[in-house]
Amino acid sequence: MNQFFLGYITANDQPSFLIDYLNIKNMVRYHPGVPSIHVCIAVSEVSDITPKQKIRIQKLKYALQKAAHISKVHVIIKNNIGRDFSSAEKCLDYFSNFCSDNDYVLIRNRSGYGPFSNQWYSAYVKQNQKLEPGGLTGSTINQSALKSVEIKHVPTHIQTYVYLSQWKYFRPIFAKYPGAECTTKRDVIIHGELGLSSSFFDRGLSINCTEWEDYLFTPEKKVHPGLPMSDIKYSAVNAPIRMRYRRYYYRFWSILDGLAWNPSELFKLTIQKKWDSTIQQIK
Repeated sequence: MNQFFLGYITANDQPSFLIDYLNIKNMVRYHPGVPSIHVCIAVSEVSDITPKQKIRIQKLKYALQKAAHISKVHVIIKNNIGRDFSSAEKCLDYFSNFCSDNDYVLIRNRSGYGPFSNQWYSAYVKQNQKLEPGGLTGSTINQSALKSVEIKHVPTHIQTYVYLSQWKYFRPIFAKYPGAECTTKRDVIIHGELGLSSSFFDRGLSINCTEWEDYLFTPEKKVHPGLPMSDIKYSAVNAPIRMRYRRYYYRFWSILDGLAWNPSELFKLTIQKKWDSTIQQIK
């Protein structure tokens, strides 16, 4: 029987951890569609973690443990070198003690908001099962890369705010994970964001996403000209986990959860998002 794992990646640059709490409450609220999930939370220290932040991290853990479909929660606190990719590496290293080849591992970061409905984990599993012989699945795929730098890697890539694969495909790369040692944003994007998908293509594996559920991206066909070449991550409205959904804070459950966690931070974020939206409309 398959086991199911989830690495949740965050950092203390947002010291209230409000967005993390909203995400975790939704992971608890909505059934994943699989029997149980073993979770590892990796927190990057952008600055020294304070005693108050440690308490909040423990509260995130306790909130997850309340769900019947969460079997275990482990927390790792690490430095910020490699950002999300070194955090994924830490989670995968921890999971290596438990995983078998056919088990599934989902990695998501704080910028992936949600889930918003039941069957959110199984949606990625079902999409991943369409890949032959196997590969990497996300919410969205970008068919282009950075225009400001020269990219040697294949431009087409899973956008790494959420992605899933089986352990047998993570196992060969987790000890030296793409982007895990990078220190600049540019290198993280090239060697992490783009490098992760390239590492699957280089092994003859494919990638796909829930937004374009009928399309496979293979080593032989990395681009589908009929699909958008622009970045779609903010317009993927049907994804189980969405990239920074701007109305996240106005949802009924978000308001209730936010008031329970940190009312002042919820108010500040809500006002800021409203202001950002107004400025964007003016522009």
